[in-house]
Amino acid sequence: MQWNGSPITYIQQETETTYLAIFLPGKGYTTQKPLLYYATSLYVEKGFDVLHLDYNELLQDLDKENCKEVINQVVQSFLQKHNYSKIHFVAKSIGTYALVHILQQNDIPNSQVIWLTPLLSVDKVYQTMLKSELGGSVFIGNKDPYYVEERFLKLEENPHLTLSLIPGANHSLEFENNTIQSIRVVEIIIEELQKIIQ
Repeated sequence: MQWNGSPITYIQQETETTYLAIFLPGKGYTTQKPLLYYATSLYVEKGFDVLHLDYNELLQDLDKENCKEVINQVVQSFLQKHNYSKIHFVAKSIGTYALVHILQQNDIPNSQVIWLTPLLSVDKVYQTMLKSELGGSVFIGNKDPYYVEERFLKLEENPHLTLSLIPGANHSLEFENNTIQSIRVVEIIIEELQKIIQ
């Protein structure tokens, strides 16, 4: 499938399911990068259909304001055509910016949000997370340029969010010059996702 020249990947279970995971990747951190690749595998393993939106090409042609509206329209159209009772959003980096727009424009009950390296320095993202009543889990490293300690600590006041700060991790949730430690972080996050999905 294609939309605005960018691919959509729709992974369906062999038997019909009412569970869907929508992946909103980062600008450079695609769904083929380790964390999103294994998160996808886990969701499929747990009986979810999966929708990947790869908008890297779209970001080259549009500013992020227009891009987020196009992404919202795609999600709206998709959800109108399918009947899912439970929806998980897995958003990474700029994907969290698009997700904020989706959540503001749509009433999506029974949804859960996985915030991977959210853009805490962006007011719209931070305020949405702070006020969100959706169940959510946040994963970010303190070496991430979008990490803002004061805002991260403030998010602890939201009882609907579970926060995980990974000391030393960068915006890719990896460690400079430490491959083994980077792999372990992926394992830790996937184990946490497994608890959330069950």
